[in-house]
Amino acid sequence: MNALSLLKEIQSLYFTDTDEVKSATEITIETIIDLKIKLINVELEEGFTAQTETIESYINALENSFQ
Repeated sequence: MNALSLLKEIQSLYFTDTDEVKSATEITIETIIDLKIKLINVELEEGFTAQTETIESYINALENSFQ
């Protein structure tokens, strides 16, 4: 998986067009962990980029909505 496909996946599954977390989304700790693992794998393959920083901010937003 590359950064762009992971970013698109996160956006389509968990965020609205205005980058708000979808209200009906079921977010679990397992979801957060899975996304963080995917991000680490992308960072290992591609390095740190603007896309990986954006992905990390989306994951943080999901994590904050979970708490």
